[in-house]
Amino acid sequence: MVLNKLITNIIDDNSHIFYDIPFDYILDDLRLESILSDNDISLITDQDMDKTKRVPRFLKVLKSKGDTQFFQFCLVLIQNSHETIQEVGQILEQKLKDVVEMREGNGVTTLC
Repeated sequence: MVLNKLITNIIDDNSHIFYDIPFDYILDDLRLESILSDNDISLITDQDMDKTKRVPRFLKVLKSKGDTQFFQFCLVLIQNSHETIQEVGQILEQKLKDVVEMREGNGVTTLC
């Protein structure tokens, strides 16, 4: 599984917002929803890693997932009780909606 190029572009164009996510608040939820594996979590939470290294590694792991996992990821963020995390999820969701609307306006009905 690899993310659709349009979703990958959304991640790349908005990578700065991932630095706002306090990962300690979401990793367990992402594991429970089977978005991330225990191995993925280990890669992201290396003790010697600061946020400047953690975020790029997280994005690399996220990009290795499928479209469904990315949509679930956005939902986990939106449903989180932490306001900053919710905002990141809402931004990503809106970016996805914008892409879908743009493609539908061009006669394309899916992200693929």
